[in-house]
Amino acid sequence: MYPSISLGTRRGIAQCAAPNGTFCIVALDHRRALIKSLSRYGDKTVQEGIRFKKDVVRALSPYSTAFLMDPMLGAGPAVADDTLSGAAGLLVSVEETGYAGPSHARVSRLPEGWGVDKIKRMGASAVKFLVYFNPDSETAGAMKELTSQIAEECKRYDIALFLEILTYDSSEEEPAWSSQKRSDVILRSIEELTALGGDILKVEFPGGASDSRRAWEDACRRVCGWRQWDPGWPLGLERSLILGW
Repeated sequence: MYPSISLGTRRGIAQCAAPNGTFCIVALDHRRALIKSLSRYGDKTVQEGIRFKKDVVRALSPYSTAFLMDPMLGAGPAVADDTLSGAAGLLVSVEETGYAGPSHARVSRLPEGWGVDKIKRMGASAVKFLVYFNPDSETAGAMKELTSQIAEECKRYDIALFLEILTYDSSEEEPAWSSQKRSDVILRSIEELTALGGDILKVEFPGGASDSRRAWEDACRRVCGWRQWDPGWPLGLERSLILGW
């Protein structure tokens, strides 16, 4: 098992999984969006956001294998006062929230003064890096360089990397993104970015809601690169995958 994965990375992935190798990870790395949502119910502050995340951690810890958290509202405060149990896995986001640039040429960024080294020092199980990507976008080259940089730093500090890819339409003219084009962009993005690194891939489901089951299966086979599509594969495989809509 894990023939080419270092011990630190292997240990980090195991901390985020159940004994049978499945993930049940609660995503709590929202920042601006969370504060904005809370503000609808009154004059909510950063402290309210921290309190909300701690409440969620306490409530869902018995049912979760790990928590994905941001450094400001989530991971730092939850670790500092032991709200997050040492038995739970901890993924910490390395990227800045949201993206810069226009919607058809998005740019993922890193916060000033934050990086893989600090995530490792705080005792996290893994780094999560979300990259907005379209292989046809004018920003594709820069995003590949940033992905490669994060992957190399994770190797240097021997910590697992959960690579999350969010695609988008790079055209300024087309009003709607067809299911086929969306699927093609997702699959091409996976091919280009996973070649640069990452241990766990979190990616959009590579099919449209109205596509046939056969189309779904074909797309998933392309993602996995395997002859058989099995949604229940064990964590013991060299790389694992998380699909989402």
